Amino acid sequence: MTTQALTIRQEITPDTWNMLMGIGSAIKASRVFGSATAEEAAIKLLFCYENGLPLTTASNGLYVVNGRIAAQTNVIAAQLRRHPDYDYEVIDITPKGATVAILRRGNDGKLTEAGRASFTEADAKQAGLLGKDNWKNYPEDLYFARALSRAQRRYAPDVFGQ
Repeated sequence: MTTQALTIRQEITPDTWNMLMGIGSAIKASRVFGSATAEEAAIKLLFCYENGLPLTTASNGLYVVNGRIAAQTNVIAAQLRRHPDYDYEVIDITPKGATVAILRRGNDGKLTEAGRASFTEADAKQAGLLGKDNWKNYPEDLYFARALSRAQRRYAPDVFGQ
């Protein structure tokens, strides 16, 4: 028996949008998102709302890259763990790279590996990341973060409604 995909997405009504915009305005006024506009805050809140995430995740678990919302590692990991059809496994983490496997539940109910993704020192060098302080101070955490997000995008893209 196959489990059904995590269905959290809720209908967006005018009342819902007005609520999110109101919260977005309060966030802007409080400067929780720095210089974000109320509309930017509302879009992050909408992402949370549609994916069943706590609305506070909008301020501490999401960021914008090249005009697109992206989830931080802790949010991706939590979404994979709570999804009935997915999980992940850390294969390897070193100061030179990380490999993560995405597990998917089959028709028999067992989790099997759907695929693996790595992020290595060579990848970080190519992306121009090695000179940054975070990469000098926390290489294992950052390799894991990049490997997990790469694996999620490749093998579990339906974990988020993107």
